[in-house]
Amino acid sequence: MKCSVLVIFLFGFFLQNILVAQNPTEVLLNFNPLESKAWKVSFSFNKASSVQGILVWVSTERGNLSLNDFQQYKKGQILQNFKCIADQNNSLISLTHGALQANTTYYFKVFSYVTFQNQFYYVKTPFEFEMTTAGAEIGAYYDDLDETSDQFLENLSRKLLAHDFVAYRDFESNMIVDYYQRDTLVNGQSKAYVVCDYSNHRAIYDSVFRFSNTSIDYSREHIVPRNWMNFRGIPNSDLTSYPEGADFHNLCLTKSSGVNGARADFIFDSLVTISSSFIDSKLGRNQASVTSFLPKEQFLGDLARSVFYQLVCYNGLNGNSWGFKNGLKSYGKDQRQVILKRWAVVDTVDLREIAKNELIFSLQKNRNPFIDYPKMIHCIDFDSMKWKSGCVFRDTMGHVSIAASDDLDFSVEFDKSKEYCSISMSNIEDYEVSIIDLQGKKIAYKSGFSKLFEWNTLQWPRVFFIVVTNKSRVQVKKMSF
Repeated sequence: MKCSVLVIFLFGFFLQNILVAQNPTEVLLNFNPLESKAWKVSFSFNKASSVQGILVWVSTERGNLSLNDFQQYKKGQILQNFKCIADQNNSLISLTHGALQANTTYYFKVFSYVTFQNQFYYVKTPFEFEMTTAGAEIGAYYDDLDETSDQFLENLSRKLLAHDFVAYRDFESNMIVDYYQRDTLVNGQSKAYVVCDYSNHRAIYDSVFRFSNTSIDYSREHIVPRNWMNFRGIPNSDLTSYPEGADFHNLCLTKSSGVNGARADFIFDSLVTISSSFIDSKLGRNQASVTSFLPKEQFLGDLARSVFYQLVCYNGLNGNSWGFKNGLKSYGKDQRQVILKRWAVVDTVDLREIAKNELIFSLQKNRNPFIDYPKMIHCIDFDSMKWKSGCVFRDTMGHVSIAASDDLDFSVEFDKSKEYCSISMSNIEDYEVSIIDLQGKKIAYKSGFSKLFEWNTLQWPRVFFIVVTNKSRVQVKKMSF
């Protein structure tokens, strides 16, 4: 009897020590934050010798995360607002986490684990750290330009044009991993994915992106199409050997079939009728019955600022004007600058777009001024590529101050019940008036040659934007009930 009790006691003591040993107490050594860019962060550390593997999790929110023993976690998995971005067992672990947004703090948790009889046991107290991505780093880039000069636009064009040439084919190696690619988990398997800029389509693949992979079916889309800007008299396919055809500021990532093919070289515009659609992208006809392409709402401002950059950067190249009405070829002459300015105002610059601008600046050594100074769009007539004399878009500290659209004013009045609204202009002219919600969705629209527009507001949200456009001018007011 005493012998049995002793055996049970020793077995329990032995089992308890096994279970304690199965949960690691160490995680890592020699943590080293390597760099923090607007679009990525990098760090390295040594895995503790007593553990078998490391899981790295990240979130934009500070919070708690705990892992359950006996359960295997994989790269791409999401748990409690954290995503697993690495599962590694090397002695020295060096990681770069990309496709981030600028000026944002990311919170990391590093868990170590060991396995015993095919079961996983995790450290109970992870190693935690945070890293903040850089913001816009404009520096002294524009300091040699004087916006009060009559030659400002020409000088800006020369500055933007004097950039490093990066090959069109290198968009794959320079932009996909750092800006587009993210991790996911599909049917228990770790995968990577990218999202189409135009449609929100998601392409899922095994870790390595290739444009040559027909199952991914993606392409580098010229936002200003080659057919609009081919002044060289060469095949469009050869234009990518020249700066205007390879410029990363004018390239985006799109699905080839159904999206890029549908856009072709048609103009961008709002649609009155829709002939085809692919997820959030649409092809149809605008109010003038011109075939037009409408991408997803979240990209409208981005593409507008890309178009404006391309026109300014290459205006005057080889003596050619890049204005919509007096320069661009093919359907480019039908592109309405007012719709692009409206999109740029409503879909404002976000932290992802700033990150992209900084990434391209690191490669090409030039910037998109309409991301750095969004109100500059109101200082330029993109039909004729003329600068509005006296237009000021920044103060001495480099911050936005006023813009040309300040001369387009209107007043807003509500009745006592707040069920009706009248918008009054200073003159009788041809106006377009849009009511936009905080997500950028158009909820009401009117146009006409008038100075008074009246509305029933019963379906309007409590907070909204009124966007008034007239010729090349745009004015926006944020309103609330």
